[in-house]
Amino acid sequence: MIRSHVSTPVSRRTLLKSAAVGLSTIAPVKSFETTRAFSDPAPRVKGFIDQRENETIRGLIQKFVEQYSLPGFSLAMTYQGELKLVACHGFAHQEKKVPVTPRHRFRLASVSKPITGATLIRLVEQKQIRLDDRIFGSTGWLKEFYNTSNHADRANRERLAALTLEHLLEHTGGGWGNRRRDPMFAHEALGLDHAKLIPWTIDAIPLERDPGESYDYSNFGYCLLGRVIEVVTGKPYQDAVQDTLFTPARVSGVKIARPNPRDRWEHEVHYYQKSSDPYGKSMNVHRMDAHGGWVASPTELMRWMRRIDGFKPPTDILTDESIRRMTTPSSTTLSYAKGWRVNAAKNWWHQGSFPGGSSFLARIADGTCWAIAVNTRSKDAGYTRALDQLPWKIKRAVTTWGEGDLFSQDGQNS
Repeated sequence: MIRSHVSTPVSRRTLLKSAAVGLSTIAPVKSFETTRAFSDPAPRVKGFIDQRENETIRGLIQKFVEQYSLPGFSLAMTYQGELKLVACHGFAHQEKKVPVTPRHRFRLASVSKPITGATLIRLVEQKQIRLDDRIFGSTGWLKEFYNTSNHADRANRERLAALTLEHLLEHTGGGWGNRRRDPMFAHEALGLDHAKLIPWTIDAIPLERDPGESYDYSNFGYCLLGRVIEVVTGKPYQDAVQDTLFTPARVSGVKIARPNPRDRWEHEVHYYQKSSDPYGKSMNVHRMDAHGGWVASPTELMRWMRRIDGFKPPTDILTDESIRRMTTPSSTTLSYAKGWRVNAAKNWWHQGSFPGGSSFLARIADGTCWAIAVNTRSKDAGYTRALDQLPWKIKRAVTTWGEGDLFSQDGQNS
C-alpha cells in the first residue's frame, strides 16, 4: 500500500541538474526504442538524472525483476507534469527475444478503474449525470435490466432500487465482491456478454447488504458503471472514454484489450503466467473493459495522468472541485474514493493484478506520479508490496530532477 509520508453500447435496450548532464549518461532515444531482438534484457533507463543515479536505479530494477523472475517490466515517472524518467527491463516477447521499450502496451487490470471513475466524474462535471442517480429501479440508467429480472428476492429488489452511481464508484453497493463469488469470473457466466450477464447476476447473486452500508470491492460494480457510461453518452464504452477523457487530454494510445493473442494491439506485449492461462476463457479482458480491460504503456498513462493530477502546468481537464470529489473517501471507508485508493497524505493510487499482468498507478502529493506495468503476476510472497515500494526507492535515488521533459522529445508535449 502507498505509504502515508510524502517523499522528496448497451442502450436502455440492450498520468538542479541540467538536462545535458542527465541525458548524456543514457543511450540515445533511437537505440532505446529499438524493437530488434536481442539477448541481453538488462535494465534500460532514460531521464534527467546523473550517471550515479542512473546506475542506482538500474540496480534497483534489476534486483526486483530477477527476484520475482519477471519477463518484462516498464516504468514511467513524472514530476510537476513533466516526464522525467522512463525505464524498461526484459522482454515484451520472451520466445522472440523482443525487448520491452517505452512504447510497449500492457494490460492494466484494475488500474482500469481510475479511468472509469475519472470518466464518470467528468460526465458529472458536464451535468450529464449525477452521483446520486439510480442504477436500477424505475428511473435508473439501467432500468431495462431491472425490469426484466425475475426478482425472486424482495430484499434484493429493494436494495437494487436504492443503488446509486456513487455506491458503485466507492464499492459500497452491498455485494458482488471478489472475496466470495465475483460475477465477472463465475464459471457458469463466463460465456455471457454484458447484456446477459447483468440480469443473470441480479437474479443469481443477490445483494447481501443495503447500499452504502459497507465496503466490498466489486469488479462487477465497475462493469455496471461501464454500461451506464454507454447509456449516458450513447456510445460504446471505449469510444465514450476516448471522447470524454482521453481526447481532451491528447491521449490516443490507451485501448481496450483483445482476448486473442493473435489480435494484440501494435506494440502490445505477450503475457505469461505459471499454472494458469492469461489467454484462457476466464480471461476475456474485452468483457472486463470498465473494471480491468484497458491496455496502455506507462508513458501514455502518464500523459493522461498529468491532466487530472491537480498539478499545474499543464492545465487539468477536470476542475479542482471535480478532482476533490473524485479523491474524497467515502463515509464507509477512508481508504477508497471514486476509482482511487487514497490516504491522509493526499496520495492516490491503484493496483492492478490478474493472470498475466500486474500494474501500479500513483499520484503523490509532492508532485510526483508514476506508472508500472509487468507482463505477468508473481505469486511469490511480498511481490505486491515490493511492486509498491520500488518506485519509492527509485524516487529517493534522485537528488534533484534535471530540467527538461521527455514528452517534448516525441513532439507530443502539451
